[in-house]
Amino acid sequence: MIERRYQRFPVSLPCALMAHDGPHITRSVDLSKKGCRIQNTVRVAPNTVIDLLLFTGEDLPIAIPAANVRWCGADGIGIEFQALASYHQQRLNLLLNQLQKPH
Repeated sequence: MIERRYQRFPVSLPCALMAHDGPHITRSVDLSKKGCRIQNTVRVAPNTVIDLLLFTGEDLPIAIPAANVRWCGADGIGIEFQALASYHQQRLNLLLNQLQKPH
């Protein structure tokens, strides 16, 4: 079992991955403070730097620039977040807090 620094939460959020060959619309499968796993709809090599937009239902998506592709396989694409602007980090933290609460 892989030990993680940050708790992952299952989600189904639309997202846009911007890679060298243009934007790709896909879905986030899980989410944490420092990364996510998205559905594998495009081939992206590990260590590729991408931009990611997470659409949460609010007016503006959460913008995640210069994220690092850690792995790519049949189970999806693992993405590590590097640095988010404070506004987007606050929105991500709020979303994660909402996901943590029992429904």
